[in-house]
Amino acid sequence: MAESPLPNRSQNDIFAALQAASKPLTLEVFADENYRGKSQQLPARDARYSAADLTGPNGVGTGTVSSLRFSRTGKAPGYIYSVELFAEDGCKGPSKAFYDSTEYVGADFNDRTCSIRITLWSE
Repeated sequence: MAESPLPNRSQNDIFAALQAASKPLTLEVFADENYRGKSQQLPARDARYSAADLTGPNGVGTGTVSSLRFSRTGKAPGYIYSVELFAEDGCKGPSKAFYDSTEYVGADFNDRTCSIRITLWSE
């Protein structure tokens, strides 16, 4: 009998990993640091999110973002995501870029976000 290519993995572990990998990647923004408080999930794809997107019925609100994280740590092979927070609507004005989840956006940008741009870069 051939040795398993995935030693020490149960079928449930393998199924859970495959299921997680098939879910679309999302960016979740939080009103408080350390991924707490009101939050909003945004599809992590090339997109711009305006003040209207952030203040809708399920929105986190403008001038509230303190932390952000991707829904899963695995990124699409061959791609890197960047998240840029903007102090003004329409992805204008002062901005700050992130390339991974962060527990705190920093004192310089805490509670200033009015729009967000997510960019998918090819490696």
